[in-house]
Amino acid sequence: MLVCCSMTCANMYVLLELVLKIRVANSDEKDFIEIDVPRPATFDQLVALMRSELALDAKAVVRKVRKLPDTILRNDRDVRRLCDYQELELVLLQESAIAGASTSAVAGYKATVSPKQIDVVY
Repeated sequence: MLVCCSMTCANMYVLLELVLKIRVANSDEKDFIEIDVPRPATFDQLVALMRSELALDAKAVVRKVRKLPDTILRNDRDVRRLCDYQELELVLLQESAIAGASTSAVAGYKATVSPKQIDVVY
């Protein structure tokens, strides 16, 4: 049985697809993208669709799927409870797979910089 989270659902389209907002956790990009997920979807189908839409590298290992602000999705039952426009994050095992060298730039330091290359501004 499909149940819509909003009591104002007026058409069948709402029952056939779920609209979710997704992003990669701890990445430089803080904005979400919206995706259409066919109902019923399994947990594995959801993860595969999220990986595809976010254009993740094949080497990136998904550690968990987080429903914001603080809930972990673990199985098909959790996916069935999702409602339209909920925000999900893919937490990767190695965040360096998406952020690359920019993670070191956030701290403002590079290990390869010698003291002669540093300008001091007063």
